[in-house]
Amino acid sequence: MIRLPADYFISENKKSLVETLPFPLNYILLVFKNIVGAILLLYGILLLFIPGQGILTIIAALALMSFPGKRKLIRKVVGKRPVLKGINWIRSKAGKDEMTV
Repeated sequence: MIRLPADYFISENKKSLVETLPFPLNYILLVFKNIVGAILLLYGILLLFIPGQGILTIIAALALMSFPGKRKLIRKVVGKRPVLKGINWIRSKAGKDEMTV
């Protein structure tokens, strides 16, 4: 969150790193990210039943994976007052501007 620009969640048309890479490399990276995300998702679900950070792992997996409506879902979660307050607290400790949604 510290490295993101303050207006990151305002624009709908942000290009990801995968979209800026040349043709064969972007698909290889996209498949790799989704496989790692799926493994993390399964691991996070497993951690719900044994001691561990299951919900945190599931959120990280969803953020890593590509699926329709992901950006809208993340904007909705970040737009919640407690989440945005926490993000802005972290950004203020790093000397960054507040995040706007």
